[in-house]
Amino acid sequence: MATFQYNIATGTDDAFSSGAAVFNNSYSWLGFGTEPGKPPQETMNFYVRFAINLSPDVTICEAKITFTCQQSSVASTHNYNAQIVNLQNAGPLTARPTDLTGTPVVCTIPDISTEDTWQTPDVKSLLQTWISGIGGDTYSPGDHIVFCFLHQTSDAFAIEKWYSYEGNPSKAAVLDVTFTDEIASYHRTSGSVSLHSSTANVQIAGNANAQVAIHDGRATIT
Repeated sequence: MATFQYNIATGTDDAFSSGAAVFNNSYSWLGFGTEPGKPPQETMNFYVRFAINLSPDVTICEAKITFTCQQSSVASTHNYNAQIVNLQNAGPLTARPTDLTGTPVVCTIPDISTEDTWQTPDVKSLLQTWISGIGGDTYSPGDHIVFCFLHQTSDAFAIEKWYSYEGNPSKAAVLDVTFTDEIASYHRTSGSVSLHSSTANVQIAGNANAQVAIHDGRATIT
């Protein structure tokens, strides 16, 4: 197994929305919770975007996103559903994401304090579906995925804040992915094959002269 860590790369890779029309990708924070004194539609959703360079053949064992709290104002607990955006719409976050897909992952954000970290439940099901093309999208290493956190309920009116990239790049959201990517055996009598693989365990039988070259995560067998 191996673990890759993915970071927010630019200011348009994280954002939040409030109400029906407000969308923010340049604030020093990402809002979550419910705005005090506002009706329920003024709840806040937040979004994070990562470039993923995994092979489509990997099996994801665990995937979790860690956020750091910039400000906590009121003791409160918030429930969110995490989904992803279809690949064709996973561009920079300049508008409210649409075409959400994937079975929602229920996320409960407990009462936290400033500078506390919160890690999501395992979202591997969303990531695996996407890279494996199960939802009909065509994935290639280097493509982007957007995780969308959609407000469900809060037990108090409160605007809470995560660090965004603009607020502090080192405290912006981080995605950790643990996966396996092993090729137990591969049979070919002639020619060559390139295997895009972040790790490569290759067993070659019946070819004493076979060579395996690994460069930039690619294993080439000749």
